Amino acid sequence: ITARGQEYVDAMFEHMDKKQNPENGLWHAKSDYYGVNGFMKISAACSALEIPLKYPEAAVRSAINAITTE
Repeated sequence: ITARGQEYVDAMFEHMDKKQNPENGLWHAKSDYYGVNGFMKISAACSALEIPLKYPEAAVRSAINAITTE
């Protein structure tokens, strides 16, 4: 990644850190399909960019809750 590209990545994740819900680990107020869908996409980007996820345990609990309930 170029220096300029890294600036964009840093700015994007700085913004996203402010939006992440520490209660459920998602970027959505509720632990539902939409929140988990977003988590899956964002976590894939984090993995590719080697950026650690914040609140991973809460996010996994939310994902399990979302797929085991209606």
